Amino acid sequence: MKRKLLSVLLTFCLAFSLLPTAALAEGEEAPAGGEPTPVETKTGNVTYSENDAKIKNLVYTNGTMTVTGANVTIENVTFGDGAALVVNTTGDFTLTNCIFAPNTPVNISNDEVVAGTRTAVYLKVGGNATVTNNTFEGIDNGYYNAIEFGINNDPALKGANISGNTFTTSIKNNYFSFYNLQEGAVVNIKDNKLLNSNKNSDGIRISNPKNVNAKFNIVNNTFTYNGSGANYDALILLQDYSKGESHQNFGSITLNIEKLSAPQDITTLYYVYKNGTGVITTNQPVVKGDSSIEKFFAAKVGDTYYKTLADAVAAAKNGGTIDLLSNVSERLWIKNNEDVTINLNGYTISSENQTANVRHGKLTVNGPGTIKEDTPYFGALLIKGSTNQNDTNYAVATINKNVTL
Repeated sequence: MKRKLLSVLLTFCLAFSLLPTAALAEGEEAPAGGEPTPVETKTGNVTYSENDAKIKNLVYTNGTMTVTGANVTIENVTFGDGAALVVNTTGDFTLTNCIFAPNTPVNISNDEVVAGTRTAVYLKVGGNATVTNNTFEGIDNGYYNAIEFGINNDPALKGANISGNTFTTSIKNNYFSFYNLQEGAVVNIKDNKLLNSNKNSDGIRISNPKNVNAKFNIVNNTFTYNGSGANYDALILLQDYSKGESHQNFGSITLNIEKLSAPQDITTLYYVYKNGTGVITTNQPVVKGDSSIEKFFAAKVGDTYYKTLADAVAAAKNGGTIDLLSNVSERLWIKNNEDVTINLNGYTISSENQTANVRHGKLTVNGPGTIKEDTPYFGALLIKGSTNQNDTNYAVATINKNVTL
């Protein structure tokens, strides 16, 4: 009896060993349960309204995926040609490990989309947005804008963490676009690769229709472009699209830029554009950072950078120190009780004549470096006033060693 039972068991074991087993695709790993993660394919418009939803492991071929729930996460979704994502929530939102792969170049005529997709990801998010480790690939200029945040009556963004995203092909207009921001918003843009940009595409576009104070930490990003840097616009665009007498204040926007990797021939880090006027030199943001952005500026005071020497003097007027970062063709004025020290750092300050003017103020200059008139007239340094600090026309200049006048 025992031998017969053992024989039956061996027969069953042999039979099971001959049954076919499911094969994994090449490179596919099975989870702990032994089965591959299923990937669902969807097409056409779809809406997710549930709070705290997890939308994972999809191939979304075409249409608009709309999310209205709060605290939703989208992960491991591939958006194909003609597919777009729109999120409208006052809560938080996360987009991670997704792929965007258009194969039709976007074509817009008279502000109407003729072909392709205008915006890949439209985030009308009123909470915190997290956008990490996504890849934008496919054809060049497959999107007009890659990721846009809320505008007009959309919710204002509380904050964002945008990191580890890679763009292997060009975006026609802007990579990241920010409009409505909450007071005190902090946006962290870190470890992204914005590669192969077009001449007319900006990495980061910032507007400030609500005129709030906001900070952008732009750290350890790589930015490259096609063609010559001299013809390229900039990494960052600050655009005032207000109408009439109103304006958007960029003086309340702080850009903290560190560890920037960009081609050597790039000439402009950022610019301010006013609709109806063009590029303007007023209404500038506060720019802080490290040595990776020094070449774009004339001078710095502490860790804050300035495009003109006059702006640096205004910042350092109460006993501060200016570090020159390049040769400057600009007249230097010290007046109205200003007390400024300038470290020339081997550079030259020059103007047509009377380059340095000290009138009712105090100037200290440290070498090495040069202050000169381009056309000899009175002299490179003009001091006018009294040496008595109590006089209204008090003026003094201290020129230390290794300074050439």
